[in-house]
Amino acid sequence: MGSTQLAPDGVLSKKHHIPGSRMSVEGVLRFCIDQLGVKPLRDDWASVLADSEDLFHMWATWGGDRAPEAK
Repeated sequence: MGSTQLAPDGVLSKKHHIPGSRMSVEGVLRFCIDQLGVKPLRDDWASVLADSEDLFHMWATWGGDRAPEAK
């Protein structure tokens, strides 16, 4: 992260937590909606992402614990 993104007028701030482990696309989308204020295209976005992310974790071939659910 460069100083441009962490500037007072940057998209990201020091208040945002950028997940550092392996993430699903669904996790990235959830981060954008929850933390960056991106407007979802559908009202049921949370359940759609959860259903799809369940498949991601079910078929994961790497070890490690599942990331905690977003609140």
